This record gives sequence, structure tokens and C-alpha cells, in this order.
Amino acid sequence: LDLPVYIIRHYRRTGDELAVKRSVDEAVSYYYGLKSKTQTEKGGYILESLAARSYLEGGQWQDGIDGLEKLIRDYPKNNPEEALLIKATIYLTRLHDKLKAKEELQKIIKEYPQSKLAKSAEVFLKKL
Repeated sequence: LDLPVYIIRHYRRTGDELAVKRSVDEAVSYYYGLKSKTQTEKGGYILESLAARSYLEGGQWQDGIDGLEKLIRDYPKNNPEEALLIKATIYLTRLHDKLKAKEELQKIIKEYPQSKLAKSAEVFLKKL
């Protein structure tokens, strides 16, 4: 299942942005096509995660963030705090939006205080 992600990485390393875009589109289409055939929530979660990851691997940050939001919305019981932490990292390191990064970290602390990632979010937040 990871092969489309590796193809995207290959084209990013070669600097072929057109091939990256095409590969991301193909990967997302592939993953959502498989998702429509899956019978399990776990399978749907994995495929939707891979679609979001494809956007991120392709450097399509906003599409990746949107994919993570959809993942949180569609699968609220499958580690949403992890997706929030990834979003915070993207906002900070790729989009250079410290305010949005802080908002995502605060969501983790507020909505998932018992999570292992809540402590990490607190430490991360203090360093901002």
C-alpha cells in the first residue's frame, strides 16, 4: 500500500514537480478507490491516512491539512491527537504560521488531556 508514497518521494528527489503532482493525484485516487471497497473502519482509516500522507509527501501542505481534518472528522476514535500534532508541525515548519500551530497544540491539550501526546504538546507549546 505504501508504493504510491514511495513513487511521490522519488519524483520529489528528482525535482520533477509535474510528476510529483501527477503521482499525488494518482495516489489519492487509488487510496480513495480502495477505501470505497473496504468493509472495515480500520481499512478506511488506513487508506484515508495514506491519502493525506500522499498530499504531504508531495508538498501539497493545505491539501494534506485538509486530509488530516477529514481523517479526524471521519475517524474520531483513531488517534486524532496524532493528526493534530502533524498539523501543528506543518503549520510551524512548512507554512510558518505559529498561531495556527499553537491552536492545534492547544486542541490536543484541551480535547485529549489523557493522551500521551498532550504532554508533548505542552512542551512543544512552551518552546514556541
